[in-house]
Amino acid sequence: MIPATLGHYRIVRSIGVGGMGEVFMADDSKLGRRVALKILPGALASDPERRGRFEREARAVAALNHPNIITIYSVEEQDTVLFLTMELVEGKTLADLLPRQGMPIEQVLQVAIPLADAIGAAHQRGITHRDLKPANVMVSDEGRVKVLDFGLAKLRDESTADVLTTSMARDRLTVEGRIMGTVAYMSPEQAGGGEVGPSSDIFSFGILAYELLTGELPFKGQGPAAVIGAILSGRHMPISDLRRGLPGGLAAVVERCLEKEPRARFQSGKDLARALRRGLAGSEIVAVVEKADSDDPARIDAPAARQQEIRFCTTSDGVSLAYSTLGAGPFIVRVLGHFTHLEMEWEWPDLRRFWEHLAERHTVVRYDGRGMGLSDPYTGDFTEETRQLDLEAVLTAVGAENTALLGISEGGWTAATYATQHTERITHLILYGAYCRGAQARPGYDAEEDRALVTLIRKGWGRDTPAFRQVFTSQFFRPDADPGLLAHFNELQRVSADAETAARYHESCHKRGDGRDLYRQLRIPTLVVHSRDDLAVSADEGRLLASLIPGAQLVLLPSGTHYFPSSTEVVTKAAGAIARFLHGSGR
Repeated sequence: MIPATLGHYRIVRSIGVGGMGEVFMADDSKLGRRVALKILPGALASDPERRGRFEREARAVAALNHPNIITIYSVEEQDTVLFLTMELVEGKTLADLLPRQGMPIEQVLQVAIPLADAIGAAHQRGITHRDLKPANVMVSDEGRVKVLDFGLAKLRDESTADVLTTSMARDRLTVEGRIMGTVAYMSPEQAGGGEVGPSSDIFSFGILAYELLTGELPFKGQGPAAVIGAILSGRHMPISDLRRGLPGGLAAVVERCLEKEPRARFQSGKDLARALRRGLAGSEIVAVVEKADSDDPARIDAPAARQQEIRFCTTSDGVSLAYSTLGAGPFIVRVLGHFTHLEMEWEWPDLRRFWEHLAERHTVVRYDGRGMGLSDPYTGDFTEETRQLDLEAVLTAVGAENTALLGISEGGWTAATYATQHTERITHLILYGAYCRGAQARPGYDAEEDRALVTLIRKGWGRDTPAFRQVFTSQFFRPDADPGLLAHFNELQRVSADAETAARYHESCHKRGDGRDLYRQLRIPTLVVHSRDDLAVSADEGRLLASLIPGAQLVLLPSGTHYFPSSTEVVTKAAGAIARFLHGSGR
């Protein structure tokens, strides 16, 4: 029996039972407030495993400070009773609130986005919840979402706890013959007793979101064993088939959470929250693009709102790459290594309009190279060989036997290399902001300045600081550029790669020498597009490219940015020039 009082806490009533013990409402007579007490039963307090898990919960939750995560006040023991004192949240759990047919989309998002933010904050602190389910998510009477019960949380870094450094105690929080967590919401790796990390929470979130939107679980079976079998198979009815009219962006987010392979899911709650916000925005955006001149035979009218489809493929050396497709028709494959993040690029209005323009008559394929954006992290050397492997993997994945390559910036070199080696597969080559001489081979190269820039990248990558912006960002934009554009560019830097990867990639590009002989070998229709006042790669490089490639066309754009379109005028001119080139030339 639990006594009526525990020290200065007066028990009011029981309010629930969790995996770690019973929870009571109590009055704190010292501070004059009402709290929640989670009590580990005395019979189990002496069990080293149960007590250890209880104390892990305390450390996990105490390390967090987030408005959507229950606040822990203290860990106490009174008369051999071990308990936590926590914030009291009065309201209902999602299990209580969930209607049989699912919730309205607006209500789901009011829960899903704060929930993703909460687990994202936990993931940033190295904490995996491991038991996300409707009963562990509460909506307070004021409408605030609160994540409960970190009783199964696993600290990724417990280096301060000596006991956990021994092989005997590296337990994965499982017991022989028993898997921790609620079966219906487990990830495949958790159900299989494997290593569990943040992506496991993402899978559980996907199940929860699926249920909130449809009223049904994606993985079902007669009994726990059958449910685990369904989860391990990965087969389920697509959410868009079960709930008609669901915005494509939102459906794509849920389905990605439910990917069987952990690396194919969002890798943290923060990434998931960002994608949810984008998915919601994407379902409502209608692109408005100025039309080209009415007498332009290749003009493209303002396209209707579109959604890219993101998938994953694997290179021959085992690297998982993210790629997207948009539109229908002959293939155009974007080749670019730096500053790529399929989702973040989609949020850049003018850049999105550019792709939507091209997708009116083509299937536009874009991909994040190894180490970039949504693709696998990469610690190896960046070489032309690895870039060719990435491009080949994407072309194979989409089945592009006859395609145009759009090589942007340093990607122009990769596109040109592929085109010379696979003339039977490439119909057209478009080089946008490209060059034939690496930085070290161009006039005016300053090795000391370049080394300083690499150091600055390692220290300031993605930070919105005046020093970094002045030295790095100013290479791409004029000082009077739209502040919102600069802010988006800085965020794109941050999410496209970590600082070390960005520095190594930068070094690999600048080590390129004189490639004029490569471009002289090209024998396919080629269009060279360059910004007239390009701050990163001089327009002289574009002119040189056009002079080297037999029959190449040259278009100079009224812009001072590198390739990032900064106005509707630039989008219209660039897309129009490419459309005229593709439909006015052939092989």
